[in-house]
Amino acid sequence: MSAKLKSPNGEIGDAYPTGSNGPHFRFDLFNPSQLDLVVHAVEVETMSYQPIDLDLLQHGVGATSVSRLYKAEIHPALKRYSTIYSAPKQPGEYVKIVPGETEVFDLEVTTNKEGLYTLCAHVVGSVAGNRVDIAIEGTKKPIVFFAQGGNYPVDRGHGGEYISYSEYIEEMARYNEQVRAYAIHGADRPET
Repeated sequence: MSAKLKSPNGEIGDAYPTGSNGPHFRFDLFNPSQLDLVVHAVEVETMSYQPIDLDLLQHGVGATSVSRLYKAEIHPALKRYSTIYSAPKQPGEYVKIVPGETEVFDLEVTTNKEGLYTLCAHVVGSVAGNRVDIAIEGTKKPIVFFAQGGNYPVDRGHGGEYISYSEYIEEMARYNEQVRAYAIHGADRPET
């Protein structure tokens, strides 16, 4: 679901294209209290940033299935960025998690600036009128964003056989269509 990347300094985390189709953080939020937990916002903190020179992408990029979809566009500035809540809701409506229940969130992060970012997602809300700010475990990690126009070579793990990023996207689109045809119509099993 994510790419690994090699740079002149070695392997450095997950890689995603700039613009759309960024990484998704999917997490469950459990309310252990005896009171309702109201989620007002999800925020993404840019904790560090550095420009990098890329030479090779390994494998591919992707997303997850979605529930409670939020989106955030980040920039190199070190600060917190609020998200846009993309799931259908009325203006002013918040996500309410009743005691003992769990809600699933899906947060997509995008940027238009290439580089290595260290990010951390936060849930901001309230319990009984008291503000809560929860840093989500597993979201504090370095992520590489690469320019889609850079057309970096992609290593598919087939013994050094490289294709361009645009060719890789076309190949994956064809493969996904084969998977759909196999699942729906019982067509030939797609080749990996």
